[in-house]
Amino acid sequence: MVSGPKPNEELEAVRKRLIGRWHKVRSLECADAYPEELEFLDRPRFAGTKGPNQRFIIWDVGGYEVVGKNRLRIDTASDEQVIYEFQLAGDLLRFVDRDGCQFEYKRIRSLSGSVQESDVHNSHNDSGAVRDQYDEHFDQRTTE
Repeated sequence: MVSGPKPNEELEAVRKRLIGRWHKVRSLECADAYPEELEFLDRPRFAGTKGPNQRFIIWDVGGYEVVGKNRLRIDTASDEQVIYEFQLAGDLLRFVDRDGCQFEYKRIRSLSGSVQESDVHNSHNDSGAVRDQYDEHFDQRTTE
């Protein structure tokens, strides 16, 4: 009998894919309280960064844990641990909160480790086949 990866190994692999810096690229008004930038560390800790017009962000700093293939528990600014539905496809990371609010981040990639203006601006105009395939897959997951 051939056995595949154990559930904990699968969740760890998903967690490793989250590690890095992310910039919010697509969201509804309901997502204004989520950070403009987000960094997942290996520890597992995260840090959120406010955008220029943001006053309060729900995710400031704290811990996180992948608790299911598409479920992430995040420590919020009020110290509540909240589970979010998420979908990770390549460099796109989409969340749905418990109220149904959807928002999306794109991985920040640069050699120097700083935010590249081209990465941020190009992510707003990303409408290719990868985006369509990603949306289709995510929509199927949220209706199952």
